[in-house]
Amino acid sequence: MSQHPIVSVRGEAEIMVPPETAVVTVSVLARERTRERTESRLVELSAAIGEVLARQESALRRHSASSVSVYPVLRNRKSDKADAYQGRRTWTVEVQSFAVLPELLGALAVSETVTINGPTWRVEAGSPVYQRARAAAVKDAVQRARSYAAAFGAQLDQLVEVADVGMSTDGAPVRFAAPAPVARPMAGAAPIEQIDLEPVEQRVFGRIEARFTMTPPDLNAA
Repeated sequence: MSQHPIVSVRGEAEIMVPPETAVVTVSVLARERTRERTESRLVELSAAIGEVLARQESALRRHSASSVSVYPVLRNRKSDKADAYQGRRTWTVEVQSFAVLPELLGALAVSETVTINGPTWRVEAGSPVYQRARAAAVKDAVQRARSYAAAFGAQLDQLVEVADVGMSTDGAPVRFAAPAPVARPMAGAAPIEQIDLEPVEQRVFGRIEARFTMTPPDLNAA
């Protein structure tokens, strides 16, 4: 064990950065009297969503679709007879060119049974801004340790240990529902293209714990 006094500190940093990706979820719902018609309608809606995404492919980072779910709508809890069938499918769309967002949201509303949620803004996991935050947290830790050492009339000597206590982003999601396509907006309602979709800056945090040795303190100076 070192004979030198130990000073332990936590370094923290917060960086505000523009988002890199906007995430939008799109759910389509089909409801018909028979399973066959429900499946057929779901295929039509899925194809329409696929066409919209294909047209905007260059503006997207990636997109993925869930599996198809088709299920009966029972008359009541005690009945095994179905009044209708419902089908659902959901897409997760990651947009990297924010300028197309209003147009994209409007185009995705291909039916009155389409629900759109988003955008949720975020920074990509591998972004260089995380390294910036970690470096700023290291600088903060060293400054804190030096100030503690100075308060005891001492100086920092050597680094003993560094522990990463995690990184995270604090996104600010904006929820948006589109029950009807832009081509047929509700009376008195603003088209989707007119909705403010200004990107929201993201907080990127860096946090570390560090232990240093310091020179013998001068308690009289403290």
